[in-house]
Amino acid sequence: MLSNTQKRLCSSFVMTLLVVSCYFMGQIAMLAFVFITMLLAHDEIFCNLIKAKRLSKNYWLSLSIVVLPFVIFAFLLKSLVMLTFFANLTILLCALLVIYLFYIDFESEFIVKWSQKIPLSAGIYCSLFALTLACLFIRDDWKSLCVLLLFIAFGMDTGAWFVGVRFGKKKLWPLISPKKTVEGFIGGAIIAGICGGIVAQIFWEKMNLGLFIMFVFLGMVSQVGDLVQSKLKRQYGVKDSSAFIPGHGGVYDRIDSLIFLAPVFLGVLKFLGR
Repeated sequence: MLSNTQKRLCSSFVMTLLVVSCYFMGQIAMLAFVFITMLLAHDEIFCNLIKAKRLSKNYWLSLSIVVLPFVIFAFLLKSLVMLTFFANLTILLCALLVIYLFYIDFESEFIVKWSQKIPLSAGIYCSLFALTLACLFIRDDWKSLCVLLLFIAFGMDTGAWFVGVRFGKKKLWPLISPKKTVEGFIGGAIIAGICGGIVAQIFWEKMNLGLFIMFVFLGMVSQVGDLVQSKLKRQYGVKDSSAFIPGHGGVYDRIDSLIFLAPVFLGVLKFLGR
């Protein structure tokens, strides 16, 4: 019987292998990977968080909100204009989620009741983030941007865990995420900045203090995405979005910070003129 740590390591290896394989197989493979991942995340959100019935009429309607726009704009038309439009809408969604995180009382049941009353919201939520990722992966420079996005997100996640375990004392937000620490948050952001800087130097042959600060900021954004998901899960009364990935929980558990980061990442690229 494998321990939880061993399960996590094995799962991490398989997930990394899948992503790397799709990366080298090319653009269509990466888009397909994003598509399937978001379908799995939709199922978890619809069934395990909102607790609506799987394979019901609403389930298929919600799923179609994810499937149809992605197939049309990412696979068939490959329309960067339309995908950019959806990415801009997703930035607005992220802004609303930040308001939810910091200003909606933890005891409030507004989000829970609203989403259960309108379960199609799961489809809208997943569709916007899926289209944002598609916007990233249909660009000509998608390979470098994919590596940069992943290094920032997972640099923040891994760095925060490592620094938090070693040096963490002050809790970041005990009510939302009891294990996260201020030291881990700061350390993870710095490591995200370093990881982003390494990738920028390799692909762009450029690195400076301004870019480092930008990557640190993006690392912090990814952690905010993780906190948003933590608050959502606690309000819905679940520990993990599912048990699909051994040792890690669900698909949504693994991509929460990444999908939240993606639209802001695209906005920063526009600011940098890329």
